[in-house]
Amino acid sequence: MMNGNDLWVFAYGSLLWDPGFEPAEAVRARLDGWRRSFCMWSHMFRGSEEAPGLVLALDADPQASCEGLALRVDPAGKRRSWPRCVGASSSRTPTRSESSP
Repeated sequence: MMNGNDLWVFAYGSLLWDPGFEPAEAVRARLDGWRRSFCMWSHMFRGSEEAPGLVLALDADPQASCEGLALRVDPAGKRRSWPRCVGASSSRTPTRSESSP
């Protein structure tokens, strides 16, 4: 059951089978206006600090949609380490991203 205080995570790709937390609820979802694209630079999962590699992320596209799951976070649930800072580096707008130790 949804309410205004719930936190939902849109899961696609590898987040479908390993979101990093035990969801309280999972429902099929479609995110209109976004598509999966190799548009994020990462030194954690591909490449290195000196030469990051591209990974799949969501990229705005008004003609597209992405299928996935909406996962409701249980505030009292167990979770593995969450990122301290969520960021992205796209080919158009480089930004920095960090992860927890």
